[in-house]
Amino acid sequence: MFAIYGVVISSFWSLSNSLENSRTLNQRTEFDKNSNSMKFFEKWDDSLLVEARDFTRELREERKDISDNELLKRIDESPKSDKHKNLKRSLVVCFNFYELMNVAIKNGMVNESLLRNSFKFIFIDMFDRFKPWLEDEKHCNKDSKKELDELYKRWNK
Repeated sequence: MFAIYGVVISSFWSLSNSLENSRTLNQRTEFDKNSNSMKFFEKWDDSLLVEARDFTRELREERKDISDNELLKRIDESPKSDKHKNLKRSLVVCFNFYELMNVAIKNGMVNESLLRNSFKFIFIDMFDRFKPWLEDEKHCNKDSKKELDELYKRWNK
């Protein structure tokens, strides 16, 4: 009879430890996801990305009045000699940021809700504004476009 109690108590103790370890692991995973998400906020304030965002915003108001062809022409003809005023470079920097974000979301490395609440409207606005450029394969490769399309569909529900 004592042997049975020993087995039951030992099993209960093992189960209790397993549940506690599982709970600790889940908490650690959530902490890591939140930490990884915060890195996107830190990157958002990186000087290169701030410059790129500011430059792409300059076209926000103008975009309503220019055709898709005019937009593509402006992007292609932006001064390549001045890397800070190169619209194409700015678009690449910004969309690379979102592409990386989508990869992190798909792989469960970040807290998507946190990122979505902060970046959704900015990303959708930028995606819509520069859609002709994204759809032109000479500007945006298929893999990048796929990642950006996935994020757009995921967040534009």
